[in-house]
Amino acid sequence: MRVIPAAVDDATEVRVVRGQGYDPRHRHAVPVLHVERDRERVQAIIRAMDVLAPWQPSAWMQEPEQSLVFLSGRDLRLEVGLIGGLWLRVPDLEELRIADPASLASLLRPSPDRG
Repeated sequence: MRVIPAAVDDATEVRVVRGQGYDPRHRHAVPVLHVERDRERVQAIIRAMDVLAPWQPSAWMQEPEQSLVFLSGRDLRLEVGLIGGLWLRVPDLEELRIADPASLASLLRPSPDRG
């Protein structure tokens, strides 16, 4: 079930950052772990963020270890936190269980053929 806002549909880049609080004006303020600019992989990441249906929000009392930052050029579209590799913290939706966490995790690493 898709709950990610449509604002990410025109994203041209996904940055995986440590923690949360990405600011496009201060791009180096948080450690960037991976940058994905391949259009097909960006769209695959968006699809992989489907959540279990029927979804029930949770309220974790911890900060995300990593966040996915969706950009269109330098325009921040959305920042989604990852908690424990199993949950997404989506603004205005609390925490949601990822339907296929292994697929999402594999997309957040560089592909072997691109290093």
